[in-house]
Amino acid sequence: MLIMKYREYLSEIRGTIKPKKLGSPEPYDANNPEHNDPTKYVYYPGKGVFQHTMEALKHVDADKPIQALAVLLHDIGKGVTYAPKKGEGYPTYYRHAEKSIKLVNALADRLRLSNKERDAIIFAVGNHMKFHKILDMRPSKVAKLVNDDNWDVLVAVGRADEFSRGDVFRHAGEFDKILDKAIKIKEKYGSTQEVKKRIKLVDGNHVMSITGMKAGPKLGDVIRKTANWIMDNDITDQKLIDDYIRGLA
Repeated sequence: MLIMKYREYLSEIRGTIKPKKLGSPEPYDANNPEHNDPTKYVYYPGKGVFQHTMEALKHVDADKPIQALAVLLHDIGKGVTYAPKKGEGYPTYYRHAEKSIKLVNALADRLRLSNKERDAIIFAVGNHMKFHKILDMRPSKVAKLVNDDNWDVLVAVGRADEFSRGDVFRHAGEFDKILDKAIKIKEKYGSTQEVKKRIKLVDGNHVMSITGMKAGPKLGDVIRKTANWIMDNDITDQKLIDDYIRGLA
């Protein structure tokens, strides 16, 4: 793993994005406390990742600093998840999105971001790999993403991430398909609460009346699973829903 000295390049987000030279990378030394200080060093997992990040910044609106900052940090977790390539393959960065969250929190502290700004960046950074898989995800999973207040930040990161891949970019049509699916799900299922309101078959009183269940965590679990099942399979038949509920009770 390599790291590089921290430079005040985050300020570049508000203007024309021209990445500053960060200096020569150094081998990471776990015994050097400065190497674990995000105010002095940043992780640098390899030339390709850094170049990808700088290219991604060209595909985000510089007038939206939180979106730009999320793009800048979206792969920061690769610094702590880097595994050397095997043979002719590429290096791996298993669970790098998840590992990015701790690093983003540290940087948010340093930059004195508000909780709202911090949450927006963490949501986008932590979920950017899910965004690329939306076409293969169940509607209930997609609904959780599109109904978040920070969905627009995630879209900005997903777009920048895809459009900066050069030869391995899926092509713009795939990105449009992802957004199209997400928009349709948002229009149909504004939230799990909206599902209950629209179909009027998955509220707690109804579940208790047909199963004899009492109020409690299990009742909530049945409601959640049923709502997700309805969304995933576009079910509207009351008998089918009631049978499904009884099967969970």
